[in-house]
Amino acid sequence: MSEILRLNKYIAQSGICSRNQAAEWVKAGFVTLNGKVVKEPFLEVGENDIITVKNKRITPKKNYTYLVINKPYQTPVDGKENDLKSDVNALIKKNTDKPLTALGNPNSITCGLVVMTDDSELLSKLSQYGHQLKMVFEVTIDHPWKVKNNTDEKYYLFKNDIRINCESIEDTETQHKVGLEMLGGMYSDVFDFFKENGMIVQKLDCTFLAGITKKDLKRGWSRMLAEKEIVFMKHFS
Repeated sequence: MSEILRLNKYIAQSGICSRNQAAEWVKAGFVTLNGKVVKEPFLEVGENDIITVKNKRITPKKNYTYLVINKPYQTPVDGKENDLKSDVNALIKKNTDKPLTALGNPNSITCGLVVMTDDSELLSKLSQYGHQLKMVFEVTIDHPWKVKNNTDEKYYLFKNDIRINCESIEDTETQHKVGLEMLGGMYSDVFDFFKENGMIVQKLDCTFLAGITKKDLKRGWSRMLAEKEIVFMKHFS
């Protein structure tokens, strides 16, 4: 269902004037709604309506929400994975009531940084392989990491132009922790990567995502992205 706005607000959100100026233009007969001149500034209009101001069609700029959360890890109970959606929604509601979608389709046993947004264009771009956003993970696996890169390049070339750099993390207790850096992929690709190497991911902790780190963002905390973070993310998508 499209968002309903007052006509003067619709015009103002296109960026061409203030609400007061928009109301004056409507009253002066400079505005048409679906081909007909209207002079009532407070008519309700939707995104499917065609509106012109001084013979030029306008559309309001959409006000998207960009949120990052530091999702806690919860041990699966009785071998069952947790409900990612309900866990994440609790953190979203601390900031907004808008329905948001997670970038990269994180699995239910992931934790750490997750970016949420209602920007469908950005979500679509980042669902395509080959984007240049870097993600860094600390991965717990069921076997020690022993696979070596046989080339001189830093990255493994994984499926669909995904590039992965993977190195064992010193872990004196289990030696099952791996640091993984990925370009061009999504959370699910990390699981696939280890599966192809005969290993199972037990915990996937995102520590870096598109220039965003956990600095000042404790487990279970969330915050809105800064404008420069949004610009950076869109530039590399």
